[in-house]
Order: sequence, then C-alpha cells, then structure tokens
Amino acid sequence: MFFVAQNPPAPPVLEVQLASTSTGAVRVARDGYVMVLAADWKGQAIVIHPSRPALDGHVAADAVVQIRSTRAATWVAVWSDRPFSTGPFTANTFWSTDSLRRAADGSSVDALVGIARRMAGDASIAYATAGAAPVRSLVATRARRGAGVPFPEFNSGYLSPMAFRVRQAKYQGAALFVACSASAAVCPQSVLFQLGNMNLRNH
Repeated sequence: MFFVAQNPPAPPVLEVQLASTSTGAVRVARDGYVMVLAADWKGQAIVIHPSRPALDGHVAADAVVQIRSTRAATWVAVWSDRPFSTGPFTANTFWSTDSLRRAADGSSVDALVGIARRMAGDASIAYATAGAAPVRSLVATRARRGAGVPFPEFNSGYLSPMAFRVRQAKYQGAALFVACSASAAVCPQSVLFQLGNMNLRNH
C-alpha cells in the first residue's frame, strides 16, 4: 500500500483578526504592500493603514500590522504586489475624505475593495475582511433619569457618562433648576445645569 503525501494548503495571503470593536491585527504571509480600509457606521469610507498617503505600506512576509479605529464598522485589508497609487485620494498630506466619499458607497466590502483596486491599478491584489458587531454606545441619545441632561451620540465635545458623574459630584447639592421670580431680569441656574455635559476644560 502506498500513501501519497499531500502538501498542506497554502496559508491565505493575509487575514484580519479583530481583538475588539476598535483594535485588531492584519497578518501578512507574503512580502508586498498592505492597505486597510474601513467603513464607519454611517457608510463613509476611511483609510486606517497606512496613516498617510505618502507611506507606501510595505510589509515583509509574516509581518503583523496592528490596526486601530474607533470609527470602523467594516474592515477590509488589501495586499498588493506593487505600491498603491494614492494621488487621487490625497488632500495635501492626508487622505481625502471627499475623494473617498465620491469613489463609492463605502458601506459595502465590494466598494472598499473597488477603492483599493483603483489605487492598485493592474497589480495583483488579495483581500480579507472583518466586521465589528454593532454595539450600542453608553452615550446613546437619551436623558439621564432625574438629571435632565441629554447625552448625544459620541462626540469629543461632550463628556462621557463617567466624566459627567465626576462633574455632577463636584457640584452636588445645587438645585438643578431654580424658579424665576416675576421681577428677576435673569433667571439663576445652577453651574451643573449651565455646563451640562459639554466637554469644557477646568470644569
């Protein structure tokens, strides 16, 4: 009886492994150039890696590229055997949001791969995808019970719920609303009510 040895299947050129909804790694099996695109929750296409168009994204075989984005909902890592041509998607030294938006509907994997294909030209490419499960943020639009201060969708101009609790404790004891008298020219309001959850320094 004879046994024919079979070679194990070749590993994928690259694969995306997410460690959380905002971090992950791209493992690359072959020397080449890597670009990581993503679509945010609103469908806007963004480039995660390389961080600037001037960086060619070259990686050696068996390299691991760490990726991070708090905006990405769909991730697409693209490998090319030649450098990407980033000129049409560059604004000064940054990625052009407008050019990425006009290129395609960034909400689909095919659209993101299409953007990379335009930059790769006639080079050979391979791609891998990953998707972050939708997670309702703790700062979703709603009012805190009994506080009267609404939290909008995530925005750096507003405090997180934890930071707001720190502010709330700082000004504890002051009435949230103060009744106005008929003769008052200005209705007094507590510091907490005036600041709300706006992200202002020294408050």
